[in-house]
Amino acid sequence: MKQIVLAVLAFVMAFGQTAYGQDSSLPVLKIGVREYAGCVEVLGNNRYSGYEWELFNAVWREAGYPGIEVTVYESLGETLAAVENGEVDVAFSGTTITAKREAKLDAITSLEDAGYSMAVAGGYTGGSWKDTVAFYTGEGSVHYFKYLGLVVLLGAVLYFLDWRMLSRRQREQELEEGTSHITNFVQACVLAMNKITTIGTGDITMRRKVTQVAAILILVPMGLAFFGEFFSDLTSYKTERRIEASITDVSDLAGKQVATKAGTASIDVIKDYNGIPKPVRIENGGLEKCIMMVREREVSAALHDHTELVSLVAEMGVDDIVVVGPIRQQQYGFFLRERSPFEEPLRQATIRLQQEGLQDKLKTKYFGGGDS
Repeated sequence: MKQIVLAVLAFVMAFGQTAYGQDSSLPVLKIGVREYAGCVEVLGNNRYSGYEWELFNAVWREAGYPGIEVTVYESLGETLAAVENGEVDVAFSGTTITAKREAKLDAITSLEDAGYSMAVAGGYTGGSWKDTVAFYTGEGSVHYFKYLGLVVLLGAVLYFLDWRMLSRRQREQELEEGTSHITNFVQACVLAMNKITTIGTGDITMRRKVTQVAAILILVPMGLAFFGEFFSDLTSYKTERRIEASITDVSDLAGKQVATKAGTASIDVIKDYNGIPKPVRIENGGLEKCIMMVREREVSAALHDHTELVSLVAEMGVDDIVVVGPIRQQQYGFFLRERSPFEEPLRQATIRLQQEGLQDKLKTKYFGGGDS
């Protein structure tokens, strides 16, 4: 009996870990996050995605913890405060590692080549699809419709003449068989328009050599000329509206106003450069408001973490804003209380996963390459 009990205990000890290799004797980790483009995105129903989320999901499993409890906070300040006061064990979400933060908390590097970038005026002005439609339908665009109308009219004349040149008997026979597509000039115009727009009339061709030759010599060159001018003007329209970014480096900000999102470490970057005024710190509206201030020329640049800045500019679909940078390399991290018992297991798990190439795979997935 004693041997059976010992065998059962040995079995429990041997398989006291979950299928992921987690140790059921370890506590469940309490995690604090905030939504941050590219790093942590809240999908609802306790589902999340993003670079740091996927990385930490692998880290806690690699370290052997049995599970996690997630709390989502509204701001970075609330997230870090939750670590300090013991509400959560670990906090992360696109949070840069700074000397000020390391004075209060310990950090494990999650992303090495993050950094700060600037959103500045550049790219295209008036380049939305609405502006393009207005360009082709507004003042000065009448010649397009005149030219197109002329092509349709000449095509209709040739089709009508081609039909009229048939003998009366042939025309009557086609009408009886229902194979005639033209019986008047209006139908000839419709057929010509269909031909130009290639709407399923490839089987209807001119049958007289004289009209075929006329179509080759007149309609084909005119059609090519029309579409050539149309797309040439579109290229010119976009080119004329392209503006080069006048700010390509942080040194170009000397004497210029910069906007930053309140509660972030972006303001510390500005302090290191002489000649740049104290930035405007945006409380309401956040980073999106900063970008709109650049578009409206209220400030010269919006300064923020590279990953979120690139993601938001793309999401907003603003063609007249470009992202310059990173202007300074920085690191993101997982933050824990000082001398936390979770730090060393999580750090070693992170190192092992980095050696296996997980960070590079996730950077490629979320940031499109090795650099963020």
